[in-house]
Amino acid sequence: MLIMLLLSISCTFAQDSSLVKLSFSIITGIVTDIKDNSPIEADIILFHSKDTVKISTVKCDTSGKFSLSATTGTYKIEFSAVGYASLMIDNIKILAADTTITLEAVKLKKQDVTTEEVLVEGEKQFMTLEGDKKVFNVDQSMLNKSGTVLDVMRKVPLIDVDLNDNVTLRGSTNVKILIDNKENRYGSLKQIPADAVEKIEVLTNPPAKYEAEGVTGIINIVMKKIDKVGFSGDAFLQAGSQDKYNASLDLNLKKNKVTVYSSGYYGIYHYSNNNNSSTQYYIPLSFLLLNGSSSGKSIYFTGNAGLEYDIKEGHTIGIEGSYTGYNYDGSYLSSTLLSDSLQNLTSSYDESSVYSGNSGSYMASIYYNGKLNKTGRELSGDVTFSGNYTPTHSVSSTDYFDAFGEPTIPTHGQIDDRKNHFYNLNVQADYTNPVKDKTKFELGYKGFVRLNDNRYDSDTLDNDVFVFNYSVSNRFKLTDYINALYGTFQSGYKNFTFKLGLRLEQTNTKGELVNTGSVFYKNYLNIFPTISITQDFGQMSHIQFMYSRRITRPNVYRLNPFVIRSDQRYIYFGNPDLNPEFTDSYELSLMFYSKIISVTPMLFLRRSRDIISNYTYITDSVVTVTTYRNAQGSNAYGMDLILNSQSLGWLNLNGTLSFYKTKFDGEAITDYLAEEGFSWKANIRAFLSFGKGFQIEMYYYYMGKKINAQGTNVPYGSLTAGIRQSFLKDKLTFNLTVNDPFKTMQWGSDIDGIGYKSTSRSNYNTRTFYLGVSYTFGNTGEYFQKKKKVKQNQNEQNDQQEQNNK
Repeated sequence: MLIMLLLSISCTFAQDSSLVKLSFSIITGIVTDIKDNSPIEADIILFHSKDTVKISTVKCDTSGKFSLSATTGTYKIEFSAVGYASLMIDNIKILAADTTITLEAVKLKKQDVTTEEVLVEGEKQFMTLEGDKKVFNVDQSMLNKSGTVLDVMRKVPLIDVDLNDNVTLRGSTNVKILIDNKENRYGSLKQIPADAVEKIEVLTNPPAKYEAEGVTGIINIVMKKIDKVGFSGDAFLQAGSQDKYNASLDLNLKKNKVTVYSSGYYGIYHYSNNNNSSTQYYIPLSFLLLNGSSSGKSIYFTGNAGLEYDIKEGHTIGIEGSYTGYNYDGSYLSSTLLSDSLQNLTSSYDESSVYSGNSGSYMASIYYNGKLNKTGRELSGDVTFSGNYTPTHSVSSTDYFDAFGEPTIPTHGQIDDRKNHFYNLNVQADYTNPVKDKTKFELGYKGFVRLNDNRYDSDTLDNDVFVFNYSVSNRFKLTDYINALYGTFQSGYKNFTFKLGLRLEQTNTKGELVNTGSVFYKNYLNIFPTISITQDFGQMSHIQFMYSRRITRPNVYRLNPFVIRSDQRYIYFGNPDLNPEFTDSYELSLMFYSKIISVTPMLFLRRSRDIISNYTYITDSVVTVTTYRNAQGSNAYGMDLILNSQSLGWLNLNGTLSFYKTKFDGEAITDYLAEEGFSWKANIRAFLSFGKGFQIEMYYYYMGKKINAQGTNVPYGSLTAGIRQSFLKDKLTFNLTVNDPFKTMQWGSDIDGIGYKSTSRSNYNTRTFYLGVSYTFGNTGEYFQKKKKVKQNQNEQNDQQEQNNK
């Protein structure tokens, strides 16, 4: 499919070979307030003079200056900013190439946000580069109306999600996930409905303003917020095959100095899957074959609300809160056969279990942002408390048989209850001071306390009576106290800019195994430098180099030393002696833009030490033990190539091709010899618009063989397609979506460990059809575009000027 994109682009180039020789001119200027001439960070859109399709977008810097690239022709430019009436300048003529046109100062007039002024909104591109961020506008896709945020992330370049909902970035699970630039408050990302997500921001080398946790970077999930003047709302209802349903309602009210917003989501999902695995043990030679199946239902509901008040011009205070509930129940059945070296059956056992759980997450926040002067000096603060709880209950039984199918020992019965609680208190303050054009510095503090309280109680069947099992029941508490100071300095000359940052983090960790009374402490102080260098060109757009030092702290599951025996053949325990993992990350990216195609190749290198890895071995011949340890180190490097083409007004194509390689240092973690090798993936998205509200969207991705520390994951691919039809000036929309129509989605792994090798495969019933309808009501034409500055400060929004020709 990606080859089709390349062929399409090549054909388009061939149809107009003169475009290859394009030479660009520059349009520059400054945007100011019409009364006091103070600079305005306006949003700018470039159009052809008699067209409504965006050619490029750009944002003024803190001094109000802007620069646009264009070929010869006639253009119009739209200027807009929060609290100002938009302005259109037409008939801008470029008569010759390689020239610079400087416009007279553009003066914008303030307006009452309750007037009838309308801000023209164009369709956002799927991917944009904003300074240190790669931003994926997932709300533009009709394919992201169903499922959870995990289904959305599966369609985002650079990100992968496996069968067990483990999120990886560029092949690594060591990634930090934020929600609206705050600590992830959800016990599971399954609690976040897909339709609640506006965009996914990926920062592979975050600047010093961000916390240093997450080796491969940060994934920030930005939730939807409606910013329209007056009263407005949006309602959505969708039904799918296999008893899948979801609905949402968003409401927004903006009047004078007060903005109030709220949203609610509800969904029901049924699921089923089959899995099988085979294991060969070497000493003594024997075989194990497992076949299993599971099915169940999950229900989620979430609501959030917020209020903002403009104390005076440039000063805003706000509060927001949210709650999400997630209930599920299901069952699992499996049959396991054991055989000798000649593959003659020696024994077998059958397992069955039923499980249920209800989890919840909550968040409350108060924030302030103040513009201290008209040159961009700002002070902001944020206090947030969040938490989640995930109690689960399961009842399981195991029956053992000999080679002739006769019971050998009494049924093993077990009742398990897990109660996991997480609490997080975050305090943050940021100060920004632009010294002069392109030069500014920032200072900030962030402190937070994280408490994990995990309790596991188990009762075991003994003479037809369930008795509390002290040998596996445990309670483990882990508390992190982290304080951080950071500073950044940004400057530049003409089209060259650089940003230097330094972050200091003090970590104090306390772990307590309550039932044994054992306590351990970890304390360390670390320095994290960051560097970003950017050179803008004409046709090439820009080239950027970034460096950052990152840390991955071992989590509660990896540190808990208590031995958990899931059954008679599998043992798991954590390692309290684990040290944090450190990584030096380098990235070089290039963006080329033309009217036909944008090409973004990105090369990266990560050098890690003390990597935290799974470690599995065999004891007592057939008992598999899994724990964690620090390996010596590893190198990971690769390339991501992102392509986008809008050469045809009715067709938008974008695709990604990625290659990664990992090599472990020194000693092998296991006897597995193929610890180094390439992993690759590709995807393509086609969006077709035929006018009169009719649109078609298709998305296909393929994941090649993926290397991990003890083996490989099997390759797989999947197609998703959707059709959308809008009526009543796009207020009423119907959409039909199909996921994995050819049932090509599968998960599996091949592991070569110490004393054994195994193969496993899982197949979910992923072929699903959805029919949905949405309706937008209230004031649908007037956008307020209020910027929640505190959250954006946390995410470098004030630092990240959108690049020309996105």
